[in-house]
This record gives sequence, structure tokens and C-alpha cells, in this order.
Amino acid sequence: MITPDQKKLIKKLFERNCTEEDFDQLFKLVKHLPQTEAERVMKELWVQKAGYPRLNARLSEKMYANILARIDQKPRKNIPRTIRLSPVAAKRRRILKFAGVAAVLTLLIGASLWVWNNRKTTIATTFAQQRIIFLPDGSKVTLNANSTLSYWKNWKGKKPRKVWLDGEAFFEVTKKPETGQKFQVITTDLTVEVLGTVFNVNSWREQTSVFLEEGEIALRPNPESDQEKLMNPGEFLIYSAKLKGYISQTKPPNPRELTSWKDGSLIFEEGTPLIDILKKVEDMYGVTFEFEKEAKKQSEITCEGLPTKDINDLIEILELALISKGLEIHREGDNHYLVQ
Repeated sequence: MITPDQKKLIKKLFERNCTEEDFDQLFKLVKHLPQTEAERVMKELWVQKAGYPRLNARLSEKMYANILARIDQKPRKNIPRTIRLSPVAAKRRRILKFAGVAAVLTLLIGASLWVWNNRKTTIATTFAQQRIIFLPDGSKVTLNANSTLSYWKNWKGKKPRKVWLDGEAFFEVTKKPETGQKFQVITTDLTVEVLGTVFNVNSWREQTSVFLEEGEIALRPNPESDQEKLMNPGEFLIYSAKLKGYISQTKPPNPRELTSWKDGSLIFEEGTPLIDILKKVEDMYGVTFEFEKEAKKQSEITCEGLPTKDINDLIEILELALISKGLEIHREGDNHYLVQ
């Protein structure tokens, strides 16, 4: 019997939205699944994560033994059991037998190497960590904290260059005029498609926001849809699959605040509600904030720059901005703060 959690994990596999931790759980889970489901899951694991090289030694030996057994069990036409084969015939049979084994093993190893060269790479950041990633085509990605980026290793040919994002990242995409290859960023809500441009994508909190700095991009709601929306430089857009629509589309007065995180600081325009600032901190650091008085959530704050490297430095500077509002931040636990 498959549990609801296991069903969710298998669903993530077929949506191609798994983290490395998810893949590890799936390789353990597949042994306990019903045969039909196990075969389906194992096939997908083979495609996405080079399943054959990760098989343990015992399973590899079992596979080899099964191949030998199948070859030995093949009917021997026109050879009565009572007749002894001549030394020459026996030698020929042995050669054919091992040639068959070699052919099957060559096929398996070849398939494994193909999968290995075309495997999906997943890179994840922890809370308060950022990483710069160079993709197979030379495109540069700055991955924000608490985010995951996945992509296929082999981007040859004319098929779109696809990456899957959970979290936030800033993209500087290399143009491919010689092949016309498109570049796609896929989130739960949207597919962002470009030819070569600079933009920021954030997929936290059950919605996806996109800010286009340079070039032109097309957005399509997920699951795949023909409803395409074009964005021009300087535009900011938010889409929610949960609400089945675009929440807003604006030209922000201070675009730098949408991408300042990649330069090591968070900038918020004058009059930003405190709750919006704290939501960003929660997403990046994995902490939670509680308000003693709900009304104080909408207190308008101006922050020239909150450092992102250390949450203690960030909280200290944020508290200075809160003095004029008569508010203080108190640490209640390892990851919990009270605003009072």
C-alpha cells in the first residue's frame, strides 16, 4: 500500500521537480513498491538520475545472474538431451553463450553511459547561502538562499535549454543565434521562455514573480498552456497557479530592490510594509516572525540595505530602522523572533 507521502514523492518524480534528497528517498522506496509501480518509478529514475550506475553490487550481480539464466533456458532446437556434443560444437556453444552475455551487458553499459552523459543536475542552496552557477551553454545563474535549480547536463542540438527552479535566481542567459535555442525557466506556476536576456525569477509562497531587466521574455502558465504573455524590459509580474491568474504587472519605481539580494544586500523602497520585509527574510533564512500586535505588520519601513550574509547583522540593522516606530525584535528561539 502506497502512503500519501510516497504518492507525493512519486508525483514530484514524474513532474521532474525532485531534489537530491528526494532522489535518495526514491531509490530506497522503489524496493518496497508493488511490482508494477516499482517498474514505472525505476524507469523514470533511470532516465533522470542514471539509475544503473547507482545500483548496489548485490543488485548488479543478480542482474548478471538473470541474464545467464535466461540464455541457459533458451530451447536447444534439434539437439536431443541424450546426444553428447562434439568438443568443437560444445566450444561453439560456449562462445555463443558468452557472446550473448557480452551483447546484453554491452547494451546495459551503453545505456548507462548515455543516461550518465544526459543526466539531470540538481544544485541546492541552504538558508543564507548563495551560489553562482555556470550552465552548459555558458549562461550565468546567481541562485539565492533556500533555492533549488535543476537542468540536463547535455544541451546539444536545437531543443530548448530547460532549467527547473524552486526558489529565487537571477539569470544572465547566453544567446544562441546559430541554433536559435530557446532558454526556459520552469516553476510550479510558469514557464519563462527567452532567447537571451537578463531577468530575476522568484517562486516562493505559491506564486512566481518575474522581473525583466534586459531583452524580451514570454510567459506561459503551467501546466503547459498556449496563453502566452510577453514582457518588456523594466516590467515586474506576479502569477499564481493557485489563483489561476496574474496578480499584478507593473514597472517598479526602484527595480534594484528586486535584484539587490544577488549583490549581498536587501533594499526596500520608502514606505515598504514591515511584513513584506520580514517575509523576504523568512524565505532566505528559514526563520519565522510573530507580531505581538497584528496592526504593526503594516508599519512602513525604509531600509537602505540589509546585509544578507549574516542574519544577526541583518536583525541588528533592521532594529535601528524600527526604533522610530517604537518596535523591537526579540529572539524567542533558534529560528523564531517576536516583534513587539
